[in-house]
Amino acid sequence: MGVELTGMAWRSPGMPWTTHEAGFSPPIDAAVAPRDSRKTSPQYAERYDLGGELLPGQLSRRSDDPFAGREAEIAAMAAKLKASGLERALSQLPPPPTMREVFEGLQVHQQDPSQRQSPRLR
Repeated sequence: MGVELTGMAWRSPGMPWTTHEAGFSPPIDAAVAPRDSRKTSPQYAERYDLGGELLPGQLSRRSDDPFAGREAEIAAMAAKLKASGLERALSQLPPPPTMREVFEGLQVHQQDPSQRQSPRLR
């Protein structure tokens, strides 16, 4: 079945309580492959293979390029996504420890002189 996707929504494994969304302008042509290939309509079988891909020689219903003339918009969105990802990653890092915290955290091992073993020569 042919469909026009106007957007999508997804959840990140790291934050499953947040739903992310993105809209497509213009909508994207897609096809949903039937569950059983024996139940495909003749119109579907003429245009798509069993995996839902357009057959060679078939053109998308939309003849214009959805990305044409949108280079600046796409670059701006990519920069925004990269910046927000970097900010999020940096905000989750703990501050580096001070030298005092590093040295205070070191364990000092002192050996009891009575437990020392003399080296054995063979």
